[in-house]
Amino acid sequence: ARLTRQKRVDLALRAMAVAGTHLPPLTIVGDGPERGALEALAAGLGLGSRVTFTGAMPPAGVAAVLSRADLALFPAENEGFGLAAVEALMAGVPVVACHDGGGVLSVVPAVGAGRVVAPTPTAIAQAARELLADPAARGLARTTGEGWRDRLSPARVAAVCEEWYREALGA
Repeated sequence: ARLTRQKRVDLALRAMAVAGTHLPPLTIVGDGPERGALEALAAGLGLGSRVTFTGAMPPAGVAAVLSRADLALFPAENEGFGLAAVEALMAGVPVVACHDGGGVLSVVPAVGAGRVVAPTPTAIAQAARELLADPAARGLARTTGEGWRDRLSPARVAAVCEEWYREALGA
């Protein structure tokens, strides 16, 4: 992700601090204007080696990180779509998002493969613990992700666009 205030990565860091060692280490993929402040916050919260900042990565690198992930935290507000959440679900990774997340709310289920919670560190930490303790969450995430993979496949997107053109032309 582009590390901007809209992404609210600080909430993920604060959730890590609230949860203590009850959550696995956090990997933050991305770069941007907030990175320095986020690194300072992580240090100030005493998260030390429990948080890794990878910087920007090519898609294959992101896929590799997701393949090792237990959970994805997506605390962004007013997100347009939430492609990172879709990518996580496609990888079989449950997702925590916030009620004010915008378009990501059409992606992340409120139960099963995900949780949609208040934008607070405590709520995010609690949802993360719930998903990590739910043995069905990964399978549900994979099933949800397969649905998104089908909806976003090039053939399906092309068919939808062709239909829009037909409608616009009155054909």
